Amino acid sequence: MGPQPLSRDPRQSGRRGRRKNRGRPHGGAFPAPALQRLHRGGRPPHRHHQRHGIRTRRPPGRRRLRRESGASEPGDRGLPTGRGRHPPQGNRVGYRPMRRLLPNLRSAAAWALVMLLAWGCAPPKKPEAENPFLEKWKALALESQGHSPAAPEPIRERVPEKVAPPAEPPGEKEKPLPTRRVSLKMSNVDVATLLRALARAADVNLILNDKVTGRASINITQAPWDQVFLGILRTHNLSYAWQGDIIRIMTADDLEEDLRKESRRRELSLVETPVTRIVPVKFAEAAKLQENLKAFLTTDKANKPIGSILVDAHTNSIIVNALPRDLNVILAVLEKLDRPTPQVLIEAFIVEANKDVARDLGIQWGGAYQLSGGDRRGFLTGRDNNALGSGVGTAVDPTTGNVIDLPVTAAGASSFGFIFQNVGKSLLAAQLTALQKEGKLNILSSPSITTLDNQTALIESGRDIPFQSVEDGEVNIQYKKAVLSLKVTPHVIDNRTLKLAVRVNKDEVDFTRQVLGNPTIVTKNAETNVIQADGQTLVIGGLNKESTTDEVTGVPGLTDVPLLSWLFKKQGKGSSKEDLLIFITPTILKPFPAGG
Repeated sequence: MGPQPLSRDPRQSGRRGRRKNRGRPHGGAFPAPALQRLHRGGRPPHRHHQRHGIRTRRPPGRRRLRRESGASEPGDRGLPTGRGRHPPQGNRVGYRPMRRLLPNLRSAAAWALVMLLAWGCAPPKKPEAENPFLEKWKALALESQGHSPAAPEPIRERVPEKVAPPAEPPGEKEKPLPTRRVSLKMSNVDVATLLRALARAADVNLILNDKVTGRASINITQAPWDQVFLGILRTHNLSYAWQGDIIRIMTADDLEEDLRKESRRRELSLVETPVTRIVPVKFAEAAKLQENLKAFLTTDKANKPIGSILVDAHTNSIIVNALPRDLNVILAVLEKLDRPTPQVLIEAFIVEANKDVARDLGIQWGGAYQLSGGDRRGFLTGRDNNALGSGVGTAVDPTTGNVIDLPVTAAGASSFGFIFQNVGKSLLAAQLTALQKEGKLNILSSPSITTLDNQTALIESGRDIPFQSVEDGEVNIQYKKAVLSLKVTPHVIDNRTLKLAVRVNKDEVDFTRQVLGNPTIVTKNAETNVIQADGQTLVIGGLNKESTTDEVTGVPGLTDVPLLSWLFKKQGKGSSKEDLLIFITPTILKPFPAGG
């Protein structure tokens, strides 16, 4: 059990005693353990204090602890008193009743709700503003390359293949025969006469064919009319058909002819009528599509097409006249063929340089391959060994880097090869321009041309050389081209890969070798097909050019002295060898933006 409170002094039972002991637990008497804790020296209080409930002075640490914890002084009305209020177990310091905490909790909840509503109503955080200057130049850089045409929305319509047959005219449906009972007795009469008598008995209109022949005898009493009528027809192999309110009697031949006519009528009702449509062609050539679409026309028994396909060159449209089922097929095929063609930007650098400059560009001449930094994308061809001058061979792993195949040949001979290198366009242009300023190479031309997919782009530069010929005493002059031409035919495989068909032709005029006073033209060709990534640079090299010059060296002034000049000068021949490098970078142009 917990500590028991001391008995209250009877002299303090009045109002004054209650005021003095207000705030003390259990009427102002402290338990013995509490008095021991509050005693400064740690010794138990005097028994007189315990008997009369005299309050002992608290140590300073105790008072400081209560103030720091937020507890009230003993005189505070917030502390429980002995009148119906009991403190928590253990006399915990800083105790507050729930009625003092409820207002604080309500205020905290209200402030939390206000902050939550303010946060929800706050405007969304604006994204960081981008630099308009950089965005403007990015947009201009993208637009400068151009675009490919965007795909149009399909506007084809479907034509119903069959026309519904006309509805059967009223009155041709099967009608019931009369069922009244009749009595009839006839012997050895014509079937036609017997049927007429039976029709009069039932008051029915009847039509007979002249082909209805034969004789019959009948003796019936109160028999249904329809049974008698059908019995006579089956006996003589006849049939009937209602035509309005008239019964038509037919033989087997008449029935077969009627079935043939009905079948022909149904076939005619189901025959498809040719339909004409004018389809504008937007991207393809209508004349080329005409021959391909004629194969979808149905032919008749004479193997002639049913319908026609014409081309209007003025509007680049196709006029299709065909059966509905053929027209639907033609429209579907035409929609697949008339698609926008991707465009490819071809950028080239035609450079004259020596092999030392090629090494400065990071090219290993006469080797197989080497590693390169940066992006290693690409589809490369070459040999997987280091044999020199071995020619193009098996495929190489694209991750290994550059592939070079420039065969090393003897001096004076010409050779060509192919180099694949993934070089950024800006970096390549900067390197070539820097080397040109240093006088290490000469950029002959840097053409740029855009072409459609599977269309050849031609870049040509040169001159016409006059050739003189004499025939029958007359002098004729003809001109022949001595040009450097580059033909590139791209084929877009997907958005990142394309195939190139490249042909390079170089004509050189050699005035040292003349025939009848006319110079000779030395022609060198290089042709290849490669698959490479978008933006990858293909380098074609090995188109060598060797020139020979006469050189005279000596002492200035003394080389002009007659007879003695040979003592002060030296004559010789010098040769120089240059290579023609062609850098080709294809770029697939993106389609036009939506709504552009």
